[in-house]
Amino acid sequence: MFNQRARPLPALALALGFAMLAAVPSSLLGQEEFQITGRVLDGATGEPLQYAVVGVPGLQSWDLTDEDGVFILERVQAGVFRFVAVRRGFYYADQNVRFSGPIELQVDMTPEEAGAPVGPGNLQGRVRDQESGRGVEGATVQLLPGEEETQTNSQGRFTFTDVSAGALLLTVRRLGYQPRSDTLVAFPGITVDVDLTISAAAIELDPIQVVARAPYLEARGFYRRQRTTNGWQANRQKIDETAPTGDLSRLFRTIPGVSVERDRFGAVVLQSRRGRCAIGTFLDGMRTPGLDVSTFPPEAVEAMEVYVGISTPMEYDNNCGALLIWSRRPGSEEFRNRAANRN
Repeated sequence: MFNQRARPLPALALALGFAMLAAVPSSLLGQEEFQITGRVLDGATGEPLQYAVVGVPGLQSWDLTDEDGVFILERVQAGVFRFVAVRRGFYYADQNVRFSGPIELQVDMTPEEAGAPVGPGNLQGRVRDQESGRGVEGATVQLLPGEEETQTNSQGRFTFTDVSAGALLLTVRRLGYQPRSDTLVAFPGITVDVDLTISAAAIELDPIQVVARAPYLEARGFYRRQRTTNGWQANRQKIDETAPTGDLSRLFRTIPGVSVERDRFGAVVLQSRRGRCAIGTFLDGMRTPGLDVSTFPPEAVEAMEVYVGISTPMEYDNNCGALLIWSRRPGSEEFRNRAANRN
């Protein structure tokens, strides 16, 4: 339980979080695991907050506070990780915390101002057959709490609008398949993408994939181009995994048809291998000639895209290709977690 030795963790008065330092990669951490406990309180009244979603996204560890505002996070490892808390009617809390062992935290959440422009979010996704990977048509998808339900289309896709922020139980049922239920977290004003599988046999299912879209990237067309354009994209998770402390050029060396070169001024640039021409660089949609990609800090990047030749979007076409770098900013961060199966 919470006691006098609890370490206060002040909530940040931001509606959708802010850019954080990159978390320490799990591959660099020790294997010892421990438990984090704490309470979530109303920062204005000091009263405990029930139904607050608390977690460490990088470790896929989440919990829902009880009537006393208490939460317990299992299987936490030592290192620096993002600690988040979300509760309807309160500003989103997001802060980097260093964990070295069992600790008790106090999270004081700031009530939203009247008329704060947060609003409900959206949930969309796809139900696929575990064995074939094809979309499952006619599956019933339901969200709890509440009575909302829908049917998947011929591609196995479904959509929910006006989804309240917080913890949700997603259930999927289809005649001839084993039902499944998964927990996920919905964020205020954000579209969440879900990818899950179901199976005709009672076998262990793949974990549900949950991605909460960054509103900034959605407005800039990042997710639309992922679906409709042939190119290479990297979100925040991929950047953390591939270039957590180094330079971005490590990511670019894996892109087919692209080479990492130096221009006549010594700056690291991208070049199309097919046309042996320089790929144009755009930072937040603005052309930035001469930008040395090896000096741009990975922790300042929210997402990147690379297009070559005819696959280049018209608005960024320079007759060779385009490198699009989207910087991190308040409200732009993307969240991902793998929810545990509960069949």
